[in-house]
Amino acid sequence: MSKFFDDFVHLKVYLVGRCTKCKHYNELMVHDYGRLPYSKLEDEMDRTNHPIRPISCNKCGTEYKPQQLVYRDVVRDSEVAKVNIDYSNIIDDEKSAAMQEGHDDRFKIYQKREQEFWAAYTEFALEDWKSAVGELMRQEIEAGFAALGKKTTLKSDLHARREVLQKIAASDRRSFWIAANQEFIVGELLDLGVMGWVPIEFAKRYGAARTRFGVMYFPIAEALEDLRTKYIGLLFKRERGDNAFLLRRIGQLTDAAHKQTVKYNKALRQTDEQKHVIAEMQDKLGVANARITELSRQQPAQSRDSDDIRRIRELKSFVGELLAELRAI
Repeated sequence: MSKFFDDFVHLKVYLVGRCTKCKHYNELMVHDYGRLPYSKLEDEMDRTNHPIRPISCNKCGTEYKPQQLVYRDVVRDSEVAKVNIDYSNIIDDEKSAAMQEGHDDRFKIYQKREQEFWAAYTEFALEDWKSAVGELMRQEIEAGFAALGKKTTLKSDLHARREVLQKIAASDRRSFWIAANQEFIVGELLDLGVMGWVPIEFAKRYGAARTRFGVMYFPIAEALEDLRTKYIGLLFKRERGDNAFLLRRIGQLTDAAHKQTVKYNKALRQTDEQKHVIAEMQDKLGVANARITELSRQQPAQSRDSDDIRRIRELKSFVGELLAELRAI
């Protein structure tokens, strides 16, 4: 375990955003993980959901929907992450519970289908052994050699790959591949769970081909399949293989869904802003109508002076303008 994994972190989570009425920036702390070693913090984050609830503006008192979740490390006084809240993708309690259950059960699900998955994964590698080895890193190759009881000195990723192609017999390739991929399959896909996968980063670190295979075929709960589909769309945007058309289409649909999400979140905020404008106009309208009624009752029509008549006309004109603005919204 690395030194970084033993470092202490004090993470706090905030809902943040600007008020839809007065535009004042507000923050609401929703969780404090306390001071924990990073290794334990990961487990705590696995078990914790952060409910999205309205923020009450410190300036005008208006309640409104937050725009982002912010994670801050108190120890280092730094912002760890900022995540936009996708209101179009907020799920109901039942589905959320099913997803969390699937996440919690991931080790059991993996154990049941472990042999089946590794058989398919090694077949994938053996179909084009040179290309598969070409995505391995030196430390992964060292793990593969160690599992076979072979001692070797590897100077770089390129040197390590050459050593594999020259020294690993065809009969040892399956065992080597399984040992070399423990960090990716177990340390990343299994330990993080689908809800924590970062496919684009995986592809950069572990290579596009095996990342695609892992994302497509790693055993997961049924409740998490929608997430898998989303990740597939991200990974196959520029696919040129046998299933290129289908996979590109998934990528296009993912892009379209993202654009619609952005539009939805923007429209939702604009709707909230318009509600405040309408409420303010209705307040002004009520005051104007009350003033007209008051002036009308003060004295009979025949004895009203010109100033009263002028004020009534101005108020009625103001009411008409407010009604026109309300109808235009």
